[in-house]
Amino acid sequence: MNLQSSRYARFKQLRHKEDGAEAVEFALISPILFFLVFGLIYVLLMFAAQLSLGYATNVGVRYAAIPTSGAAYPSAAQVLNKALDSTPFFSTSVCTPTLASGAVNKPVTFTLSCDFPNPIGSGVNAVRQSLFSGAGDVDSTIQMSATAQSRKE
Repeated sequence: MNLQSSRYARFKQLRHKEDGAEAVEFALISPILFFLVFGLIYVLLMFAAQLSLGYATNVGVRYAAIPTSGAAYPSAAQVLNKALDSTPFFSTSVCTPTLASGAVNKPVTFTLSCDFPNPIGSGVNAVRQSLFSGAGDVDSTIQMSATAQSRKE
């Protein structure tokens, strides 16, 4: 009887111990937490990039609407370089400009389409290629676009 009661006492002590429970809970919850935090950061970066792209198109269309020397208006490449000088997110290698300009006192339309990196697509494609040795189907970039219009002076 004494041996049995000591076993029960020992079992009660072990049953009430919770050493390491926090570590297990953290291991279960941390991937979800990290996914949410880094996802929020990425969405905020995308939002900032879209705002920056809108500002860049406004800068570009203002530059395209005013003659640079005499009666000559800037080319699409010059407008693109001027627009991208105002944004830290994009470069000329990932952006495609569309400049539509009319006569004097007619609207100038400048559209800028840029590729923003998609780390989720890159990661999924890398995993698919390593596991299944095939090409990935998920885009590794996200297409962003902004358009601005101004009257030609």
